[in-house]
Parts: sequence; C-alpha cells; structure tokens
Amino acid sequence: MPPSEVYVYYISENDIKFVDTIQAFKDAGKEHPSPGEKEWSVKGKIDWDSIIKWDVIKRGKVVKTVTRDDFEDGDEDDDEGDDKKRSVPLVRSVKFRA
Repeated sequence: MPPSEVYVYYISENDIKFVDTIQAFKDAGKEHPSPGEKEWSVKGKIDWDSIIKWDVIKRGKVVKTVTRDDFEDGDEDDDEGDDKKRSVPLVRSVKFRA
C-alpha cells in the first residue's frame, strides 16, 4: 500500500476561534484520545477564503505546497502541464460540527 498523504492547512484567523484540543481535554479533566495528533478545532465553519495554502506531506516531508489562488487558477499541478483554469472554486466553505 502506498504511503498516505497528509495535508496541513494554513488558515487566516479572521474572526475564527481556534481551540487547542489537548488543552480543552485537560480543562475538562478528560484524557485526550489522540494527544500525538496535536489537533485544533473550530466551532462553526472555515470559509474557503480563509484558507491561505496547504502543504502535502508524504513520509514526513513536504512534497508540494498549493496556494488557494493557484488552486483556483488550476495551477496546482504545474508539473503535469495542465494550464486549465477552474470555472468555479471547488468549495465555498467547509463546515464542522462542534
């Protein structure tokens, strides 16, 4: 089985309240089920416009960085020679339930 890809997102904090899940579990007196993941959560949604860029990581190394603008312009796969522009963004917002 090929190694899986991990995505790390860079998100603008404009009016978004991030919660450190490790600290939230400590504050609640509970044991975190996956403390090694060092995740943050958001109550509500993260708008597409708040996503700045993301890294694609394989085997612990960044293999590609994609900006939102490059993605919308269809330039995220420059090495494949595909210069098509997207007619619409892939998503407008990502919603999470708290």
